Amino acid sequence: MLGGSSSMNGMQWIRGNRRDFDEWEWLGNPGWGWDSVLKYFKKSEDNKVPDIVAAYGGKYHGQGGYQSIDFFPTSDPYDSVLLKATKEVGFKQLLDFNAEEHIGYGICQHNIEGATRASTAKAFLNPVENRKNLHIIKKAFVVSLHYDTENIVKGVNMIIDDQYSLRAIARKEVILSAEIAECDSLTYDSDLYWDCYIRHMSTSFYHPVGTAKMGPIPETFFTIQKTDADWAFFAESSEKFSKSLPQGSFWPRGKTLGGSGAINAMLYVRGNRRDYDRWEELGNKGWNYESVLEYFKRSEDNLNPDVANSVEGKYHGTGGYLKVQHFSTKTPWIDTIIRGAEQLGYPHLKDINGEKNIGFGRAQGTIINGTRCSPAKAFLVPVKDRQNLHVIKHARVINAERDTDGKFRWVNFFIDDKHLKAAKAKKEIVISAGAINTPQILMLSGIGPKKLLESIGLDVVADLPVGKNLQDHPIVPVLIKLNKSTAKPYNLQQELVKSLNEYLLHRTGPLAAHGVTSLTAFINTVNETDLYPDVQFHFFEFPKESKRSDLFTSKVGYDEEVSKSFLDASEEADVLMILITLLNPKSKGSITINSQDIDPYKPPVINAAFLDDDEDVNTVVRAVRVLQKLINTKELKDNEAELHQMSITGCAELQYDSVEYWECYARHLTLTLYHPVGTAKMGPKEDPSAVVDSRLKVHKVSGLRVADGSIMPNIVSGNTNAPIIMIGEKISDMIKQDWKQKSVHSEL
Repeated sequence: MLGGSSSMNGMQWIRGNRRDFDEWEWLGNPGWGWDSVLKYFKKSEDNKVPDIVAAYGGKYHGQGGYQSIDFFPTSDPYDSVLLKATKEVGFKQLLDFNAEEHIGYGICQHNIEGATRASTAKAFLNPVENRKNLHIIKKAFVVSLHYDTENIVKGVNMIIDDQYSLRAIARKEVILSAEIAECDSLTYDSDLYWDCYIRHMSTSFYHPVGTAKMGPIPETFFTIQKTDADWAFFAESSEKFSKSLPQGSFWPRGKTLGGSGAINAMLYVRGNRRDYDRWEELGNKGWNYESVLEYFKRSEDNLNPDVANSVEGKYHGTGGYLKVQHFSTKTPWIDTIIRGAEQLGYPHLKDINGEKNIGFGRAQGTIINGTRCSPAKAFLVPVKDRQNLHVIKHARVINAERDTDGKFRWVNFFIDDKHLKAAKAKKEIVISAGAINTPQILMLSGIGPKKLLESIGLDVVADLPVGKNLQDHPIVPVLIKLNKSTAKPYNLQQELVKSLNEYLLHRTGPLAAHGVTSLTAFINTVNETDLYPDVQFHFFEFPKESKRSDLFTSKVGYDEEVSKSFLDASEEADVLMILITLLNPKSKGSITINSQDIDPYKPPVINAAFLDDDEDVNTVVRAVRVLQKLINTKELKDNEAELHQMSITGCAELQYDSVEYWECYARHLTLTLYHPVGTAKMGPKEDPSAVVDSRLKVHKVSGLRVADGSIMPNIVSGNTNAPIIMIGEKISDMIKQDWKQKSVHSEL
């Protein structure tokens, strides 16, 4: 109701103790000490008791404010009895609890006017209800914040009369004044509550100019999915994979400055040197490992000297725009797993981007001072004031168009999803919309498979295999229960408060990292001595009774049966979730535009084709066998490690632990690791599957390049965050080189 809890509380006008507010300031909140807030108590107050107002020279109370403060006109007979009794035992009698002293007994004042309640609505709204700039919407329930493409809060979404949805857009800023109670509708000790709580709290962490930004807190990276900062794509359903996901495989992609680098897990992993050597072998000169290493190093500002200076600085750089360092906090499970892996013969990697990358080790992250260092933060913020840089926010590119000379010079885009605009390029256009959106833009520009474009009525500018060669890292989660007899229940409230305090004060602690997730592993499941991995392991932890698995299963979209099985495991013990990641899958999918409706606002059609090739299933089974060996090491057995048998009705009739069972398991639980690439493949013009050349220029047209993960001929053997940033660094050199040569030729 209007006035909130002040319309139903006991009306007692008590401010608290001066030390409360001094402690607020001590915790790092300048301007919130007692002497600072006192004037605001006085400013709002219209105290009706002259003796109290005049006491101490008028230091503690005010008159003329909106809030009426007074004693009740009548008193209860028991009041005097209690006061006399407390006086007899030595307690001090206080006339005013909000003045010099605070310890004792007395009659307090109330926010009343006469003998009626003076709620905040009555006190502050009634006198100004006719102001032109005040609009009150009654019977409105705010359900969420509305974010723009930069994760900046721009308004609120509400429901009127429990029937009608309405969005209000703020001209300047949004102020939340609803407390944390909205999260109480969720199970208090569930991770969905934790998700909600962090969302509310994080809006105040970054509020320097009146905007609330989500995304910088490393631990909350998973909560950004399915928000306004996410394209929230879904792959087409299939009987071969993701069978336990009713809506199909969920593919989050960053819908903000910095792209998916603003919502990913921030792991800085480059892949294997053979990935890049293979790119050059396919006809892409200048893309071998030794060539691209220069660009990895150029962009990097590695803040861990032991990593940066290893092997005489051969593999890492300092002084670049992109901040790279180890996450500040690691969990004990990291060392436990590494010791277990060493007992199996796998080396402990101190630098997974160094000389060798078969083994187990901690990955560094693209972070700085406990916050995400996205590509936008790293590369755009330092140069935002350059005269030749113009960033248009809330813009959605539709397609590119040719000028009268046949060269691509125009880009058509919508602003705020309303206003169609066109921008003309003086030199060339570079598309960097990612492996899902780039093919859509190219096809809407007339560049793509001829048959497809003609079938939907688009003019064909260039017949190229745009959208083919879609590759990703499919993952299959396996749960390991640990310390079943000794694990202690996770105290969510206690741990959350402690983590928030540590993060607010020092930008350290669990919120500044993401636990065991910084640990990763690269193995070859066929030949343990081979230096080229076919599987990567990623790790997540669900402490006992933490309900954290709820957040994971709800975001990825597992059905009720699988979600409950996840939860059951963490009710029994601490749980380690290991994601079996296929690094070089044989199966390849495609991206197309909807042939029934070419509306550019309709999402592209994603055919993931996970596990189409049986060899990919075989690799999953081999990886399971490696994990079973890891579980049986002394280190893991000392922690009571055991595999959790998942409840999957579709696999129930198969013999548990058979090859057939694990194939069924994989086809039900398959997910994406969010690494789609390859849909505008780089290759020479003789390659019928290529879309761009080694200078990233689109074949068969002029004035158009592509610079994102879609150009990868083959997916790299690791996370794609760092390689895609390297691609951006390398193309910047190419563009400068190519235009410098043109300038020299024109002068000649």
